[in-house]
Amino acid sequence: MRKKIGLISAAVMVLTASAAASEFNPAAAHDKDSLARFAAAHVERTAAPPFSFIYGDRPSVSLLGRWRVSSKNETIGSKTLKTVVYSDPMTKLRVTVVYTLTADFPAVEWVVRFKNEGRADTPILRDVLISSLLFEDRPEGPATLHHALGSDAARTDFAPIADVLSQGSEVAFGPKGGRPSDTALPFFNIAGPGKGIMVAVGWTGRWRAVVKKPADRAVSLEVGMEKTHFRLHPGEEVRGPSFALLFWQGSDRFDGHNLFRRFVLAHHSPRPDGQLVVPPISHGVGFGGPAPCNEYTCATEIRVLSMIERLAQFGLDPDA
Repeated sequence: MRKKIGLISAAVMVLTASAAASEFNPAAAHDKDSLARFAAAHVERTAAPPFSFIYGDRPSVSLLGRWRVSSKNETIGSKTLKTVVYSDPMTKLRVTVVYTLTADFPAVEWVVRFKNEGRADTPILRDVLISSLLFEDRPEGPATLHHALGSDAARTDFAPIADVLSQGSEVAFGPKGGRPSDTALPFFNIAGPGKGIMVAVGWTGRWRAVVKKPADRAVSLEVGMEKTHFRLHPGEEVRGPSFALLFWQGSDRFDGHNLFRRFVLAHHSPRPDGQLVVPPISHGVGFGGPAPCNEYTCATEIRVLSMIERLAQFGLDPDA
């Protein structure tokens, strides 16, 4: 146990030293103006939601303004929750979106749900995008999309990728195999000169993102499940992925990464009894190769015990 605590303490010291060396100023990294403009354009204006879909071969942009709309606000601690409900008077489809804004971070989150409150099947719902956005207030000049490979059980796992977004360019990416982080992580940073947007996709399956730069100060962001084409039976309800945007500013794109980490620690990390959970150190033995080994097939007792002995040489004490 002493070895584990020592390792964790050392990691904390390294992280603290790195943060101090970079002189990260969390307060200065808050881009509150961009969040305010986004909220005014898409959260407060119920006629211009940040998501889209096709319903019975008609785009939602031509439908939602004609449906019944209701909204309510609720404050829970430092969070403001706004619930907006769109109801189709003809087919009785109900679309509910819940936005969450936090007082201590320049972030906004939302989740969309679809429910059939009618007595017959709905028309086909397809091409559901949780983000269907065009930002026209980005800094002049090229932007850079910073994302990562995710895991494919390869030496390149989680390697960083930087795609320059010049005017007219487009980058499409996402995981494979029905897994949310297989070859692509669902967290990325659209960084421009002096400011940017952190993006997070909360989904347990396959998703797809398309980032475009249609004009000098514009960036479009389309994110959703890769394939959606379904109808709802009476009483059925489904939800889409959760989604988050965090607006940051600063001379270094890591200002956005660091601010997003603080946001996750503050609002998306379990704290039983008010204490932040420190996860255990884990090590996998589902390795593959060389032949005739494949994934998991060579995880024998002898190999596992040998791996434990090897970890001990580095001062690591596994749990099992």
